Amino acid sequence: MKLMNFRASDPEYAAEGKAGLSRGNQLESVIWSEFFGDRQKLQAAAEAIRESIQTPLPEAGAAPYWVFVCNPKRWAIDRFLEQGEARDTWGVRPSDRMRFAPGQLGVVRVGVDRGTSAEREGRPALEAGIYALVEIESEAFEGSGASDAFWAEGGGRASGWPTVKVRYLQTFSDRPLTITRLREEAPALSPLLLNGFQAASFPIPEPDFRRLLDLLGTSAETVVGEIAVTDTLEALARLEEKFRDACPEVKERVSRSIERGPVGALVKKLNGYKCQICQVLGRDPISFLKPSGEPYVEAHHVMPVSAGQAGSLGASNILTACATHHRQLHYGQASVSITATAFDVTLDGKTVRVGRPILDGPGKSPTAQKMPVA
Repeated sequence: MKLMNFRASDPEYAAEGKAGLSRGNQLESVIWSEFFGDRQKLQAAAEAIRESIQTPLPEAGAAPYWVFVCNPKRWAIDRFLEQGEARDTWGVRPSDRMRFAPGQLGVVRVGVDRGTSAEREGRPALEAGIYALVEIESEAFEGSGASDAFWAEGGGRASGWPTVKVRYLQTFSDRPLTITRLREEAPALSPLLLNGFQAASFPIPEPDFRRLLDLLGTSAETVVGEIAVTDTLEALARLEEKFRDACPEVKERVSRSIERGPVGALVKKLNGYKCQICQVLGRDPISFLKPSGEPYVEAHHVMPVSAGQAGSLGASNILTACATHHRQLHYGQASVSITATAFDVTLDGKTVRVGRPILDGPGKSPTAQKMPVA
């Protein structure tokens, strides 16, 4: 088995090592670059390479879900998590550097704790397992290194290593999902996940990520939270571009934030806080009044934000609907087609046409938009 002798610290590694290599050889070259000269670690990783070739990778074009690998002998993740820090940086495998994007999700997998009692400062050894759920907040960049108090002496991350910014969504240091439990309850998971992989990062298929969340007793949808959004077309375009390669859960979060934020509020106001579908069907378009006296209505993105198409976040992609019709649009037998000035909504086999917000001109904010007559 020929091993490619690339240096992991070489910023050109990804370009040199990736081109023209089979999947197995890519993995071999990564292993060799990251553990140059350590034959024992190479032998331990060889089995993971062989098993990984049989493990399906995420589909081409799909936003990957990530595993970030932590060696507790080098970095005291338990002490770091105790500080309650929400954000940090993480070194990633050089061959992965071009695949990272804001809005992707991942987990932190802690490996076998081989530190001595003195190195652990008397703390018990950590069990190998999943210790955190994280969101990636940046593309990979050339990092400036890391050597804070949680790193072992001489174990810090070298300057120039591919690095991403991460946000900790949820931590499980008091109840990690142990590898022992994973092997017992989810033996069909990726061998890389179950047996370990001596690299800084690796992707896993979406079903594996979902299974991890189930076993952790959580869901990405409940922990990603809201984001702050503005109401200008330029800002929405930047937001679309930023989260173009995000995971579906994060795209849905962006959509919710816009529907509930200033853009959604504007469209509700322009529509008189009415359900456009009820109005066309001749029903009472006002559901009920909130304590403030404002009618209750919901905003719905017609073109799914998860599709990643330009303009999907803007006001011109929003219609207003009562809670019942909004749920039917999401979960019922419903479809919507879009024209320049209207949405053609098909529910229960009947199609109705409702007005669509139109822009006064390029570069205008949603405050300059008008509603056409349905």
